[in-house]
Amino acid sequence: MNDSPEQIPSEPIEARTHTRVQVRRSPKYVTFIVLGAAIGLIAAVILTLAFPENDKFTPLQVFGFVALVSVVIGVAVFCCIALILDRVVGRKVRVVEADKLYVHPADSADAEQVQVPPTTTEGNHNS
Repeated sequence: MNDSPEQIPSEPIEARTHTRVQVRRSPKYVTFIVLGAAIGLIAAVILTLAFPENDKFTPLQVFGFVALVSVVIGVAVFCCIALILDRVVGRKVRVVEADKLYVHPADSADAEQVQVPPTTTEGNHNS
């Protein structure tokens, strides 16, 4: 019942660039931090149960004190392990070919002259 003809969306215009990028592996630091904190908590439980009971402090207070120290030590140790792994594994850098795809709507005024913006790595083919 509408008198205006329906506009069918036209196909978008695609522009592709081909570039080389450097890829390297690195550890996930959050995983190492969480693992260090978990191992620190397990160590706190073991140390709390290993010490004899104290008349001044309840076992829960002793666990809290020991957990504060052991979690910090666990996180610090596992962060150092992650940094060492990053240096060892991160040395291997591979250069791979990559395509970057830009999609522009076809109904824009200058659809015929699509300009692909350069990236910071384009033109730097160091291989």
